[in-house]
Amino acid sequence: MRRNRFIYILIIIITLIELYWGYNVYINYRGVYDIAFFSIFILQPIWYIWLLKKEKPQSRFRIIVSVLLSIILPIIIYFTLPNYTYDGGKDIIKDYFNEKVEFVHYSRDMDTIPVSNKPKNLFTKDRAYYYKIKLRNKYKYFIVNEQTGKLLELEEGYWE
Repeated sequence: MRRNRFIYILIIIITLIELYWGYNVYINYRGVYDIAFFSIFILQPIWYIWLLKKEKPQSRFRIIVSVLLSIILPIIIYFTLPNYTYDGGKDIIKDYFNEKVEFVHYSRDMDTIPVSNKPKNLFTKDRAYYYKIKLRNKYKYFIVNEQTGKLLELEEGYWE
């Protein structure tokens, strides 16, 4: 009984850590990383508790498979994360101009734009970070590729 309680608490702690990490990925890789796989983490404690209540010999195999998936999935996600966050893209633009740059804030659904010439990646979407900046009293528009950090100036604003 005491062992099962420890396992339940451990499952909840691991799930909370994974959800917190997923939330950070969502915040830092705005709109370019597909976070649908994190929905598995939400159902994870229910699945484990259901498996632990079963007394069948197959449930031990299922638990082992589930634990392996719980370990492997975050590792896969970690290694497929883009090289640059949204804020990292801002740093690229600041370094490019090497002077004070004022970023115009966009809502979360407008800080990326669709692109079609992007190499395919398992979890990344066909979008690039989008920035509108004010420099020397003029507005300029840029996109940054989240994988390569390549900066591209647009002739006009996408959302204008």
